[in-house]
Amino acid sequence: RISCHSEHYIASIYDWDIIIVVASKIQEMINSNNDIPPRTIVIPRHKLLKELHRYDGKKQKVDLEESLKRLQSTVIETTIWNEDYRYKSGFSFLDNWGYTERKDIKEFRITLSEWFYSGACKNGALLKTDPAYFKITSGLNRFLYRIARKHVGNQKQWDFLVETIYQKSGSDREFKKFKHDLKKSVSDN
Repeated sequence: RISCHSEHYIASIYDWDIIIVVASKIQEMINSNNDIPPRTIVIPRHKLLKELHRYDGKKQKVDLEESLKRLQSTVIETTIWNEDYRYKSGFSFLDNWGYTERKDIKEFRITLSEWFYSGACKNGALLKTDPAYFKITSGLNRFLYRIARKHVGNQKQWDFLVETIYQKSGSDREFKKFKHDLKKSVSDN
Protein backbone atom coordinates (compact mmCIF):
# COMPACT_ATOMS: atom_id res chain seq x y z
CA ARG A 1 0.00 0.00 0.00
CA ILE A 2 1.43 3.35 -1.05
CA SER A 3 0.12 6.62 0.36
CA CYS A 4 1.33 10.15 0.93
CA HIS A 5 0.87 13.08 3.25
CA SER A 6 -2.18 15.15 2.33
CA GLU A 7 -0.07 18.17 1.28
CA HIS A 8 2.11 16.22 -1.17
CA TYR A 9 1.85 13.87 -4.11
CA ILE A 10 3.29 10.36 -4.21
CA ALA A 11 6.95 10.30 -5.28
CA SER A 12 7.39 9.88 -9.02
CA ILE A 13 9.88 7.96 -11.12
CA TYR A 14 11.69 11.30 -11.63
CA ASP A 15 11.91 11.88 -7.86
CA TRP A 16 13.42 8.40 -7.58
CA ASP A 17 16.48 9.68 -9.51
CA ILE A 18 17.71 11.23 -6.27
CA ILE A 19 17.52 7.84 -4.56
CA ILE A 20 19.49 6.28 -7.44
CA VAL A 21 22.26 8.88 -7.04
CA VAL A 22 22.42 8.54 -3.25
CA ALA A 23 22.35 4.73 -3.41
CA SER A 24 25.16 4.80 -6.00
CA LYS A 25 27.26 6.86 -3.56
CA ILE A 26 26.69 4.20 -0.90
CA GLN A 27 27.59 1.48 -3.39
CA GLU A 28 30.81 3.31 -4.33
CA MET A 29 31.80 3.36 -0.65
CA ILE A 30 31.03 -0.34 -0.27
CA ASN A 31 32.96 -1.24 -3.44
CA SER A 32 36.01 0.74 -2.34
CA ASN A 33 36.07 -1.24 0.93
CA ASN A 34 36.01 1.95 2.95
CA ASP A 35 34.36 2.18 6.32
CA ILE A 36 30.66 1.40 6.69
CA PRO A 37 28.79 3.97 4.57
CA PRO A 38 26.73 6.53 6.48
CA ARG A 39 22.94 6.65 6.23
CA THR A 40 23.22 10.39 5.70
CA ILE A 41 24.88 11.51 2.50
CA VAL A 42 26.00 15.11 2.03
CA ILE A 43 26.26 16.13 -1.60
CA PRO A 44 26.94 19.56 -3.11
CA ARG A 45 23.96 20.91 -5.06
CA HIS A 46 25.95 21.31 -8.30
CA LYS A 47 27.19 17.68 -8.12
CA LEU A 48 23.71 16.33 -7.48
CA LEU A 49 22.29 18.31 -10.38
CA LYS A 50 25.16 17.23 -12.63
CA GLU A 51 24.54 13.54 -11.85
CA LEU A 52 20.84 14.03 -12.48
CA HIS A 53 21.66 15.72 -15.82
CA ARG A 54 19.88 18.90 -14.75
CA TYR A 55 21.01 22.52 -14.88
CA ASP A 56 22.07 24.40 -11.76
CA GLY A 57 19.61 27.19 -11.07
CA LYS A 58 17.01 28.43 -8.60
CA LYS A 59 14.14 26.54 -10.24
CA GLN A 60 16.11 23.30 -10.14
CA LYS A 61 16.88 23.83 -6.43
CA VAL A 62 13.15 24.28 -5.75
CA ASP A 63 12.36 21.21 -7.90
CA LEU A 64 14.90 19.14 -5.93
CA GLU A 65 13.37 20.27 -2.65
CA GLU A 66 9.89 19.31 -3.87
CA SER A 67 11.21 15.89 -4.94
CA LEU A 68 12.81 15.38 -1.53
CA LYS A 69 9.53 16.31 0.18
CA ARG A 70 7.65 13.73 -1.90
CA LEU A 71 10.28 11.05 -1.20
CA GLN A 72 9.99 11.73 2.51
CA SER A 73 6.19 11.91 2.60
CA THR A 74 5.49 8.84 0.43
CA VAL A 75 4.72 5.94 2.77
CA ILE A 76 4.93 2.29 1.79
CA GLU A 77 3.23 -0.41 3.85
CA THR A 78 4.10 -3.96 2.91
CA THR A 79 4.22 -7.50 4.15
CA ILE A 80 7.77 -8.74 3.84
CA TRP A 81 8.65 -12.42 3.65
CA ASN A 82 11.86 -13.47 5.32
CA GLU A 83 13.49 -16.90 5.49
CA ASP A 84 12.14 -17.57 8.96
CA TYR A 85 9.07 -15.39 9.31
CA ARG A 86 6.81 -12.78 7.80
CA TYR A 87 6.26 -9.28 9.09
CA LYS A 88 4.45 -6.09 8.15
CA SER A 89 6.41 -2.88 7.80
CA GLY A 90 5.85 0.75 6.95
CA PHE A 91 8.53 3.15 5.76
CA SER A 92 9.32 6.18 3.62
CA PHE A 93 12.25 6.43 1.27
CA LEU A 94 13.87 9.23 3.27
CA ASP A 95 13.97 9.85 7.01
CA ASN A 96 14.89 13.49 6.50
CA TRP A 97 16.71 15.94 4.29
CA GLY A 98 18.13 19.43 4.56
CA TYR A 99 19.65 22.10 2.39
CA THR A 100 22.45 24.45 3.45
CA GLU A 101 23.22 27.54 1.44
CA ARG A 102 25.95 29.92 2.44
CA LYS A 103 28.31 32.05 0.43
CA ASP A 104 30.88 29.24 0.23
CA ILE A 105 28.68 26.15 0.25
CA LYS A 106 25.42 24.87 -1.27
CA GLU A 107 24.70 21.27 -0.32
CA PHE A 108 21.97 18.76 0.38
CA ARG A 109 22.01 16.42 3.38
CA ILE A 110 19.89 13.35 2.63
CA THR A 111 19.19 10.64 5.21
CA LEU A 112 17.84 7.40 3.79
CA SER A 113 15.23 5.48 5.72
CA GLU A 114 16.58 2.56 7.72
CA TRP A 115 14.69 0.17 5.45
CA PHE A 116 16.19 1.54 2.24
CA TYR A 117 19.67 1.94 3.71
CA SER A 118 19.70 -1.70 4.87
CA GLY A 119 18.73 -2.83 1.38
CA ALA A 120 21.31 -0.59 -0.30
CA CYS A 121 24.11 -1.98 1.89
CA LYS A 122 23.40 -5.63 1.08
CA ASN A 123 26.07 -7.17 -1.09
CA GLY A 124 24.89 -7.24 -4.71
CA ALA A 125 21.62 -5.45 -3.92
CA LEU A 126 22.18 -2.55 -6.32
CA LEU A 127 22.69 -2.51 -10.05
CA LYS A 128 24.73 0.27 -11.62
CA THR A 129 22.62 2.74 -13.58
CA ASP A 130 24.03 3.99 -16.86
CA PRO A 131 24.30 7.82 -16.79
CA ALA A 132 22.29 7.87 -20.05
CA TYR A 133 19.28 6.74 -17.97
CA PHE A 134 18.91 10.29 -16.65
CA LYS A 135 18.51 11.58 -20.22
CA ILE A 136 15.42 9.43 -20.80
CA THR A 137 12.48 11.82 -20.68
CA SER A 138 9.57 9.38 -20.84
CA GLY A 139 8.45 7.98 -17.49
CA LEU A 140 7.38 4.75 -19.21
CA ASN A 141 10.77 4.37 -20.92
CA ARG A 142 12.52 4.94 -17.58
CA PHE A 143 10.33 2.25 -16.03
CA LEU A 144 11.09 -0.16 -18.89
CA TYR A 145 14.82 0.49 -18.56
CA ARG A 146 14.69 -0.22 -14.82
CA ILE A 147 12.57 -3.36 -15.06
CA ALA A 148 14.72 -4.74 -17.90
CA ARG A 149 17.91 -3.87 -16.01
CA LYS A 150 16.62 -5.69 -12.94
CA HIS A 151 15.44 -8.85 -14.72
CA VAL A 152 17.90 -9.43 -17.55
CA GLY A 153 20.95 -10.42 -15.47
CA ASN A 154 22.22 -13.91 -16.26
CA GLN A 155 18.86 -15.21 -17.39
CA LYS A 156 18.67 -16.67 -20.87
CA GLN A 157 15.07 -15.61 -21.24
CA TRP A 158 12.56 -13.59 -19.32
CA ASP A 159 9.12 -12.46 -20.17
CA PHE A 160 6.15 -10.70 -18.64
CA LEU A 161 2.53 -10.46 -19.54
CA VAL A 162 1.56 -6.92 -20.53
CA GLU A 163 -0.83 -6.99 -17.57
CA THR A 164 2.10 -7.73 -15.23
CA ILE A 165 4.13 -4.85 -16.66
CA TYR A 166 1.11 -2.59 -16.23
CA GLN A 167 0.68 -3.68 -12.61
CA LYS A 168 4.40 -3.30 -11.81
CA SER A 169 4.45 0.17 -13.37
CA GLY A 170 1.89 1.55 -10.94
CA SER A 171 0.45 3.54 -13.84
CA ASP A 172 -2.91 5.19 -13.30
CA ARG A 173 -3.55 5.33 -17.05
CA GLU A 174 -6.34 3.21 -18.45
CA PHE A 175 -4.93 -0.23 -19.41
CA LYS A 176 -5.87 0.22 -23.09
CA LYS A 177 -3.93 3.51 -23.25
CA PHE A 178 -1.01 2.00 -21.35
CA LYS A 179 -0.82 -0.83 -23.93
CA HIS A 180 -0.83 1.75 -26.73
CA ASP A 181 2.01 3.71 -25.06
CA LEU A 182 3.94 0.47 -24.50
CA LYS A 183 3.63 -0.54 -28.18
CA LYS A 184 4.81 2.93 -29.24
CA SER A 185 7.76 2.75 -26.86
CA VAL A 186 8.77 -0.64 -28.27
CA SER A 187 8.43 0.52 -31.89
CA ASP A 188 10.51 3.64 -31.07
CA ASN A 189 13.15 1.30 -29.62
